[in-house]
Amino acid sequence: YNCPVGTYSTGASISCSDCPAGFQCPQKDGSANTKCPEGSWSLPNATTCTQCPPGYSCIIDSDNHLPCPTGTVSGLGEMRCEACPPGFMCPSAQTITAMKPCNPGSYAIGNKTSCTLCPPGFACPSTEHSQMVTCQNGEYSIGNQTTCTDCPAGYECPTTTVSPGKCPVGQYSLKGYSNCNFCPAGHQCAVQGLSPVQCPQGYYSKGNSSNCTVCAPGYICAKGSIEEAPADGICPEGHYCPDTRTVYKCPAGTYSNITGGTSNAVCKNCTAGTYCPYQGTQNMEAAFVCRAGYYCQEGTVDYKYTPCPAGTYSTQAGLTNVTGCLQ
Repeated sequence: YNCPVGTYSTGASISCSDCPAGFQCPQKDGSANTKCPEGSWSLPNATTCTQCPPGYSCIIDSDNHLPCPTGTVSGLGEMRCEACPPGFMCPSAQTITAMKPCNPGSYAIGNKTSCTLCPPGFACPSTEHSQMVTCQNGEYSIGNQTTCTDCPAGYECPTTTVSPGKCPVGQYSLKGYSNCNFCPAGHQCAVQGLSPVQCPQGYYSKGNSSNCTVCAPGYICAKGSIEEAPADGICPEGHYCPDTRTVYKCPAGTYSNITGGTSNAVCKNCTAGTYCPYQGTQNMEAAFVCRAGYYCQEGTVDYKYTPCPAGTYSTQAGLTNVTGCLQ
């Protein structure tokens, strides 16, 4: 019997039967009638089964294909929709080709249409689960990060949820510091981020300074000085200090009873009738009286340099001039 396409008759039947839904009937005699395989479907009167399209599920013996629920996907020819796996997002298209991995710093726990961004103040090391790591003091995360970031040197991170802020002038911080610190007295913080550097000799700082300052004239400042004119650093008697780092003794033949001298002008000649053989003489009490037979003019270093001339003599000590030598 000559049946229309999609129908069949068997044996001596004089009527044609419709090919049922979920079957394919390619032959009019019904000899090749078969159930649609998994992952395919058919409407009544079909000669072939149709593969289940991506994003749909196809139940056996069904004349229909159903869209995958939100958060599930399927590929071409698949019977069932599968949950979107952890670490992936499955948008509304619900096809395997639309499934995309979560970017680092975001995550999806499965069956999700989108990935969740890691919030500020936290790190999300895995894209497959929602386990988050809380940033600690001295760390920060502005969100969408896999790890917390150490606060860099020269910056402060008072909270873990915002970007670092630069330390003000005269303050410092090292890597991993949550706050900037004032530069301590006796130190300078000239280079951002580095540890405080002790003031060199001749300089001082009172703290919170980016640079050390030269000490007052007439004073010697040791390394790390915190005062402009330290009491124990005043240039001593018998000396002069042309800068704030170096002490010079007054030369032999001179003395100085002045503190805080800044030049050799403070060194005065020892008075006539005396001699000063040593450098750094502090007062005339330390001078020596010129020996008999010699005379000592102002600024004499050693009496031996100026004896009375030949044919003259002196029995008196403390002569101030050659005219005191007797014939």
